[in-house]
Amino acid sequence: MIILGFAEPVYYLTNTPFHIEPMSEEAFEYAHMYGQFHWGLSAWAFYVPAIVALCYMLYKRESRDIKFSNALVPLLGSRFPGSPLGKLIDIIVTFGIVASITTSLGLAVPVMSKLISSATGIPESIYMNIFVFAVWFFIFGWSVFRGLDKGIRQLTNVNMALIFGFLAIFMLCTPTGEIFCMEVNSLGLYISQLPRIMCYADPFGDKAFLNEWTIFYLAWWLTFVPIMGMFIAKVSRGRTLKQVITGQMIWGTLGCCTFLGILGGYSLYLQKNGIIDLVSILQTEGNEGVVLATTIDSTALVLGTATSDKLDPDQDPHLYNRFSWAIMIFALSIALSMTGGLSLIQKFAIVLGFPMIFVVILISMSALKAMREDEAGRHPK
Repeated sequence: MIILGFAEPVYYLTNTPFHIEPMSEEAFEYAHMYGQFHWGLSAWAFYVPAIVALCYMLYKRESRDIKFSNALVPLLGSRFPGSPLGKLIDIIVTFGIVASITTSLGLAVPVMSKLISSATGIPESIYMNIFVFAVWFFIFGWSVFRGLDKGIRQLTNVNMALIFGFLAIFMLCTPTGEIFCMEVNSLGLYISQLPRIMCYADPFGDKAFLNEWTIFYLAWWLTFVPIMGMFIAKVSRGRTLKQVITGQMIWGTLGCCTFLGILGGYSLYLQKNGIIDLVSILQTEGNEGVVLATTIDSTALVLGTATSDKLDPDQDPHLYNRFSWAIMIFALSIALSMTGGLSLIQKFAIVLGFPMIFVVILISMSALKAMREDEAGRHPK
């Protein structure tokens, strides 16, 4: 989020939606707003069906299995999880989880290498990238080894403190009034243009913006459905569905839009006022020229859960299971970041995210059926 918060609006200045003239005032306005559409309510809404279905099966139906195939029992029957199709669903979910996190790592590592190189003077190289991966792997390995309460929760708390501290310091050093003005304008632009944005298909153009950004994000959010659904379900015992859904929709959206509004606004301010030509830097050096840890260990935990049988919601997967997935995630991320860059990463997310459309549809139908059955009193407690 921090990485793309700086860079994403700059991309939109030249690869514009609605065939807006690149680098025009209108392009600057849409550049500040469009990322907040991609990362806002429409993104967080993707996770609702999975969260509802898994939470309902775990805490209402008192299931002992957190797998997606088990959440489809109300729709497809009690034998479905052990059937070939049920196993296929779990495999699709596993690939989706792997795609989501390797995409994130593939975007992040080159940026970290660039920052280390700038601070130390050590030239960037493949060995620098491997070093960054190794350091992260050590941190995440420790967190995975410690489990949910002692590892992931502690790392999350540290990350949140660092993030809010960074944001507070950053705001003191930037033109706050200018950024606030951008955000107010973006809010109005978002509200007035939302129907057009939601239906934008670019039928008479080359669909460059649509394919490289909106479709990529739709696929990327779909790959995150298993992680968000399983992880939030696992930590939501004692809360109502309303609390879980409104919490993630409101706070998730506000968090993402805050970073995009502030960091992206500052990038646009620098570009518009001729202080730094970020467009040229982005075109020549990539994301890392224009400008980060709980997700990976949470993913290893979720992957371990998805590939374990009869695991209670309060029980962590076996250590070797979690650690094996962590190793595979890093290996695949290294391969992606060193072979194809952003373009390959985007294609990777789109290909593996597409099958999740059908899983989301099925799980939504299953959750609705379970609720109707329980409401009618046809399912015994």
